Amino acid sequence: MYGIIPARLNSTRLPEKALFDLNNKTLIQRVYENIKKNKKLEKLFVATNDKKIKDNVLSFGGNVIDTKKNHLNGTERCFEASNKVNIKDEDIILNIQCDEPTIDCEAIDLIYNNFKDNSKFNIVTLVSSNLKPNDLNDRSIVKTQLNENNFALEFSRKYKENLKYKHIGIYAYKKHTLNKLINLKPTVNEKIQKLEQLRWLENDFKIKCVITNKNYISINTKEDIKIYKENYIL
Repeated sequence: MYGIIPARLNSTRLPEKALFDLNNKTLIQRVYENIKKNKKLEKLFVATNDKKIKDNVLSFGGNVIDTKKNHLNGTERCFEASNKVNIKDEDIILNIQCDEPTIDCEAIDLIYNNFKDNSKFNIVTLVSSNLKPNDLNDRSIVKTQLNENNFALEFSRKYKENLKYKHIGIYAYKKHTLNKLINLKPTVNEKIQKLEQLRWLENDFKIKCVITNKNYISINTKEDIKIYKENYIL
């Protein structure tokens, strides 16, 4: 299993957030070092087109893959990076969003074990049952509806009563699945909500959701930074 963290500098809500200082380490460094602890990963990379991010990752000893500037999303950047390091069709790729500094070894193990137990899964991701009241109307937090077998039925930034889970920004798929995903055309729902996983669902890719009760947080607002510093940095 290979880990790829696609990272860009131009974030709409928090410009240059990948380089935000979180107690003497950047956000991208916090994400990288947390993921790096998992021994199931053969190798971990940051995929970026930005020199500032590249220089920062190299400064703490991380691996960087240079990618093109004009990618529309992290999946496209992941695909280019996977080709540059010759990842094989049956290899598992872990795509971790660069604003997820609380993802830990337990989360990765949950995803990996589901893939290991059922090699026919298209995509595996993580959802949390710890959906708090103040998360419901927060559009930066993606809510998820599952069926009886824990496959995703819907993802939405808006709150609906049937959306019981909080989606965490980490995906796993085999390289041959990634090859198919990047050839799908954007859909109307995806463009409206800015959620690429809606494109996958609408093209009949099954997304298996592994449930945790942990409250993983992503960094999307200044309030998220405050919460992270108060609760997660040791």
